[in-house]
Order: sequence, then C-alpha cells, then structure tokens
Amino acid sequence: MTSFAGMAAGGQARTDGVILPEERLPAAQMVVVGLQHVVAMFGATVLAPILTGFDPNVAVLFSGIGTLIFFVAVGGKVPSYLGSSFSFIAVIIAATAYSGQGPNANLGVALGGIVAAGALYTLIGVAVTLGGHGWIERLMPPVVTGAVVAVIGLNLAPIAVKSASGEIFNTAIAIFTVVAVAATAVFAPRAWRRISILVGGGAGYAGYCILANGFGIGQPIDFGRIAAAAWLGVPDFSLPVFDPRAMALIAPVAIILVAENLGHVKAVSVMTGRNLDPYLGRAFIGDGLATIVAGCGGGTGVTTYAENIGVMAVTRIYSSLVFVIAALFAVVLGFSPKFGALILSIPRPVIGGLSILLFGLIAATAARIWVENKVDFSRAGNLVTVGTSLVVGAGDLALNLGGFTLGGIGTATFGAVLLNQLLNARSRAAARAQPGTPWATHAELARVAQLTTMEEVAASIAHEIKQPLTAIIMHGNAGARWLANVPPGLDEAMAALKHIVADGHRASQVIDSMRAMFRKDGGERAELDLNDLVRDVLALLREELDAHGVTVRLDLAENLPRVWADRVQLQQVVLNLVTNAIEAMGTVPDRARVLQATTTVEAPAHVVMSIADSGIGIDPKNAEKLFAPFFTTKARGMGMGLSICRSIVETHGGRLWMSPGAPHGSVFHVRLPIAVADKTDSGA
Repeated sequence: MTSFAGMAAGGQARTDGVILPEERLPAAQMVVVGLQHVVAMFGATVLAPILTGFDPNVAVLFSGIGTLIFFVAVGGKVPSYLGSSFSFIAVIIAATAYSGQGPNANLGVALGGIVAAGALYTLIGVAVTLGGHGWIERLMPPVVTGAVVAVIGLNLAPIAVKSASGEIFNTAIAIFTVVAVAATAVFAPRAWRRISILVGGGAGYAGYCILANGFGIGQPIDFGRIAAAAWLGVPDFSLPVFDPRAMALIAPVAIILVAENLGHVKAVSVMTGRNLDPYLGRAFIGDGLATIVAGCGGGTGVTTYAENIGVMAVTRIYSSLVFVIAALFAVVLGFSPKFGALILSIPRPVIGGLSILLFGLIAATAARIWVENKVDFSRAGNLVTVGTSLVVGAGDLALNLGGFTLGGIGTATFGAVLLNQLLNARSRAAARAQPGTPWATHAELARVAQLTTMEEVAASIAHEIKQPLTAIIMHGNAGARWLANVPPGLDEAMAALKHIVADGHRASQVIDSMRAMFRKDGGERAELDLNDLVRDVLALLREELDAHGVTVRLDLAENLPRVWADRVQLQQVVLNLVTNAIEAMGTVPDRARVLQATTTVEAPAHVVMSIADSGIGIDPKNAEKLFAPFFTTKARGMGMGLSICRSIVETHGGRLWMSPGAPHGSVFHVRLPIAVADKTDSGA
C-alpha cells in the first residue's frame, strides 16, 4: 500500500498540463485545489443527511475518514472522494419511518442497515479481488457503464434544477454561478482555471450576498448563525442497532453501490487514460470498509463522489494527494461547527448552479466512455439498452419489491445489465469480426506487420546482395576488356564474362521482384485524423502500458488538419514507436516511466506527431544508424522496426527522425503532408 508520506514525497511538483494520480502540484496549489473538492462535495454530502435526519457534521467527518480509507485500499491509484450516497435515502426513510423534519428518532436502526450494506459491499470487493474482474466486465461492458454514469448525472439533475428554480432571482444567481465557473475555466489565467469551481462559487456567493443582504432583493444570508457557532466541537456520534428487517431492507443497496463505483472508476479511467480495472476489487473493498466505519459512528453510507469527478473533468487535476488534503479538510470540518455553518450558509441557488454544471459534466463523461471504447450505436441492442436506461434513470422510476424500494439509479442499472445481456448476447461474438473493432484492427495490424517485415527483409537482403553483385558486374566488364586486349581474343571467354554481367543484372531483378511480391503497393489511402489514430493505438496497447507501469500523457493539437494516408500502415508506425518506447523504459528503476504523444501543425503544409519516452536514451552517434536495416541496440532485436517505419513514412511523402529527450529518453518525430484537394499529389 502507498503511504501518505510516500505519496507526498514522490515525484516532482508540476505546474501545468494534466496532473496524473501519482503527481502533485506545488504545496499552496494543492491546498487550494483540495479545498475546492471540499466545496464541491459539501452540498450533496450535507444534503443527504438532512433528508434522512442524520447529523451533517458527522456525515462530513466520515466522508473525510472514508476517503482516507479508500486511498489506502487502492494505494493512491484511483483518485476519488467518498461522500454521502443518495442510494441510501429511500431505504433509510422506509426502514426508519422518518417524517422528514429534525433528527431521525430511529437513527440507530438505519446505521445497522448501513453497516450490513458495507459488509456485503466489502465481500463483493473481496470476490472481485480473488476471482478477477472479468465477470464484472461481462455484466457491465462500456455500453452499460456509460449508461450508469449518464444516469447518475441525469438522476441527480432534478435536485440541481430544484435548487435553481423558484423566484427569478434564484434562477438568475444559479445561471450567474454557472457562467462564472465556465468563464473562469475557459478564459482565466492558468492558476485560476485550476480552481474554477471555487472561484465561480465564490463569485455566486458574493453576488447573492450583495443583492440579497445589500439591496434586499432576496432572502438575506444569516451571518448570525456563523458568528454564534463554536470554532471547535465534538460531533454528535451515534451507535448502530442491528434490526434484521432494516438490515434486509438496506443491505441490497450494496449492489447499486457496486454499479455506481464501477461507473465512477470507468469515468476516471477515461479521464486519466489509465486502465484502472485491476483496482476495481480494492476500490469496492475500500468503499465497503468506509461505509462500515461510517455506519458505526453515525455517518451516512458513502460512495465515490460524482461531484468530485466533475471537478477533475474541469481542472484536469487527478492527483490522489489532492483527495488526501480534501479528506483532512473534511475531518477538520467535522470538528468545526463554525466552518460547517459557513458552508451551510451557501445559498441554495449557488449550490444549484454548481450542481447543474457538475452533474452535467458527469452525464457528458458517459459519452466519452462510449467514444473511447467505440460503442457501436448502429446496433439496435445498444440503442435500446442505453435509451431505456436513460429514461428510467432520469425519470427516477422506483420499484417496490416486498418492502424494498429500488430507486431510479438502481432500476436503470439493473435494467441496463439485463437488457444488454438479453439483446447483445448473439452479436458479441460476431462483433469481433467486424471491421473497425479493436479485435479486427489488432488482427489487421498483425497481418500488416508480417507482410511489411517480409518486405523489409527482402529489401535489406537486396541491399546487401546488390553490393557483391555490383562488384561482379564491374569485374566482369573489366575482365572482358582485358581479354579483349589479348591477341588471342578468346570469344568464349568474352561470352562467359558477358553472361556473368547478364546474370548479375538478372539476380538484381529477381531480388527486386521479391520485394515487390511482399509489398502492399500504394495501400488504401484516405483522409484520416492523426489524433484519432494515436488514441486507437494507445488503446490497443493499454494493457502492455499498464503492465510496464507507463504513464501516458497526450498533448494533441485541436482541429489538427487531416493527412492522406493508409490508416493501417500508419498505425503500424505508431505501434512500433510506442512499443520501442515501452521497451526503452523497461530498465528504468529510479524515475517515472512517462510516454508523451504530441501532435502539432508545422506551417505551411505539414503535421508532426512525436512520441517521447523517459527511457535510457540513445547514443547520438547511433541516431541515424537506427533506421538502417538490421542495425539494433537490443540484445535480441532484428533491427527491422525503425527501418520499416521510415520506409512507410517516406512512401507517404513524409520524414521520420529522432532527437534526444529532455531531460531523459528519446523523441521520435513523424512529419506528414496535410491532405490537399488533389489526393494524387498529396502522398508523393
């Protein structure tokens, strides 16, 4: 497991770009971003206990403790915050007959059910850890997990809209808050963009305070409660009561939490470009243990939090250490009635505006899951599965099953799983053979790799054999001349020498024909997006990247002009370059293994793709030799890969070269001409 101290000390602080889970910002920025996550989670984390009669300060305290438990369980690999789960609300109200006002008189009974749900959740996590996550994947492929993520955002949308509705003043403040966050995230200086939720929320709070408290337009903020609240105080803890009926009613919520957590992990996987599937079992265990601990002390059941995933989507900061800082803030808040009163003073329309933005980003993340995993919506089964789930979840269709109420998220989740299994079972096997799928693409790449390697072998052999053949031709001609100058003038010798010359030319032609036989002349060229091609190859190699502990960073130019090329051949180039980068970093033990893929526009008519690694680097004297046939720096290498790559790039009218990395490793650059109207000229 990763320790807090180890996480804090690991890695150089970064100030720009995407901040990955194992990376960190400068200390001051980390604190501010952590506070931003506290603000993002606070509204919903406090709202859930208010709706069920729990103590908000206790709920906030255990959200922080639960986040720390989760961090330890996943070793800091899955950046997430744990807050109050809305999935418990309906069953808690049913189990305790809560009236909706004041403290819950049967709080202990609800806590016993929460502990039972946490125990079941933990057991599921243990089963996934020991038995693998394959069965979870089969039950919940990307089409289903994307639907669950979308449903989470859409199901929560009415809560956000309700907070922003009512008087025109409230709606205006909510809209102003959304615009303030959006403007900060897009137009503000980089440092401010990092805390756009905090800045925008602060702007909404200030605007409301000026108009309501200053001009009397709306309900003024009561600062007297903040002044009267103590700085420090012990929360009102409670103990669980284990009532069998309540436990049976509340424990099945664990199934919903599994689907919810799975959707969140998938969303974070897409945002970070990491395959986090191996951590699913540990994530379930961490969430389950956190729920047990919360239930033992008076807190609500917890889950990985949607609002904080929305914050990550906006800021592109995925550092796990940020969530440790946020968790510590939450623990302090749990013991500070004054700060809790300050957060509770945030007007509802401001919370509504923030919720509209964050819940919308959650729903939009579903589309990203579908796109990244190439979910085929031309298939009726996928359309029906997603469409039905979205309507059921957004409409909050609840099912009453023998006293157990399954809310909209649960109904949509189980519906998506069942529909996918029923409607797509027959087509899954056939999909593997469909052109454009990852399996078909991988098979085509393998085929092209074999043929292209055979082509390059023939070319290399030709290159080597043509040298002695040329010598034979030259010596034959010289011999013919010498013999011609001898008085005897042996015609037979002259004829033999001429045959040597002819045979030498013929051998050269045979070797050229061998090369042509294995060559895929011209290819099937079309306009293609180099950014999409890079993403596709990285997706194919994701398991290998994860197995070698390689972090991928993408810096792909927006609106990149298309190139005119054979897609499969260029995929082979990127595949070779990325594979070489992985191997180059295989023996690096003392620094992060980072692969960065970059695309840029090179005026006036070219685009450049670069693949950089943090490996051992290449001796500058070997920089050009790398592209020669059979030259290799690997103990078991054939010396063919880069020669193949250069041949393909040059046939596309481009250039492939290498430069040293900074401060470590190497960078390989591919420059290609931009597609023009006359396609016959663009690939020259």
